This record gives sequence, structure tokens and C-alpha cells, in this order.
Amino acid sequence: MDNRIKKIITGVLLIALTGLVSPVNAQLGNKGGYTTGAYSELDANGTYLERVSDWFATVGKSKEEKAVIKSQRRAARKINNAQRLIARKKKEIEKKKKKMMRELKKRENN
Repeated sequence: MDNRIKKIITGVLLIALTGLVSPVNAQLGNKGGYTTGAYSELDANGTYLERVSDWFATVGKSKEEKAVIKSQRRAARKINNAQRLIARKKKEIEKKKKKMMRELKKRENN
């Protein structure tokens, strides 16, 4: 077989295998298939993508460097999430304010 075809078949098989293993991990009853000891090291609210990106950021680093990098990234994510929440709440308040002003104008006209 052509080397390219072998790579494609291998990739498809890996994706299929991952899809078959994921439901098994979900049935284990723990978060993402991790044991409780392994999960306690992870951010409890971290998504799979965040954990993977943290792993890539810390590959080849010492334990101390990993801890610093992970804590900085988690803090930055928390700040970003808080800023997005504040922006969302401001938007909701503005919408409510506009709605109340329209209702007030309607009542004045009647």
C-alpha cells in the first residue's frame, strides 16, 4: 500500500477507537475518565481543550515551572471569564433599560 493511504487508515482507526473509548470513560462515573487523584491535579472547571493546551504549554518543563505556568493560565482564564460575564450583564442591563424606556414612552403617549 501507498504510505499516504496507510497514514489515512491509521488516522481513521485512531479516531474511531477514541470514539469507542469515550463512552466507556463517561460510564466510569468520574470526571472525564480520570481517577480522583489525577483529576484533583486538574482544574475542576477546566475543559478538555484547556487541559490539552495546558499540557502542550508545559511539555518538557520542570515541576515548578509547570505549576507556575498552569496557575498563570488558570488565573488568566478566570479573569477573562469574569470580564465576559461583566460585559454580558452590562448588555442585559442595557436591554432592560431600553425596554423600560419604550414602555414608559408608550404609557406617556396613551
